[in-house]
Amino acid sequence: MRNNNNEPLTAVWQNGGFGAKMKVSASKSATSPSRKPLTNSLNKTIIMKKLIERQHILENTKVLRRYHQLGELLKALEKRELTNEIVGFINQHIELLNSVADSEKQFAKIIKDKENVIINHIEKKIKVVPKNYYKKRWLAIGIGAFGLPVGVALGSASGNMGLLGTGLPIGMGIGIAIGSNMDKKAQIEGRQLQFEVKY
Repeated sequence: MRNNNNEPLTAVWQNGGFGAKMKVSASKSATSPSRKPLTNSLNKTIIMKKLIERQHILENTKVLRRYHQLGELLKALEKRELTNEIVGFINQHIELLNSVADSEKQFAKIIKDKENVIINHIEKKIKVVPKNYYKKRWLAIGIGAFGLPVGVALGSASGNMGLLGTGLPIGMGIGIAIGSNMDKKAQIEGRQLQFEVKY
């Protein structure tokens, strides 16, 4: 587009819309005025919520340990690049937990439930897991999937069902081996959090 003097015109962003015209010099050295980048509110990063301080749980060791552990999980996750969907999911459960009174009888269980929900969601969405996550998971799987069948087979073959328990250590060993290998892979691939579930 050109003006009456045959000089080029260009549209610029001004006062919330396009349409204002500005004359630009034909010289190659001319530059357009600097403009601040526009911020798209739809892409605004969601900040992860924190646990509220609770003075009364200091007297309950079990609750205190689990509450502190959940706080450490959140700190580990803050160091990761998470999508807004994941952060929103975490915030939803932290808000629910923050709304529960310290005096709630099942408070320790509620903390643990929220921790498990968050960890499982993270593992499902981006395959990021705590230390020894697969080892602990496959320990139980190994007992059920390998230990019991082996025990039953030994008991049936010998006619002594008292040998049923001999398959459990075998299943545990298999499960631990599989899980440990998966944990090592997660660490190598950078999918392991600097956090471990202990309580």
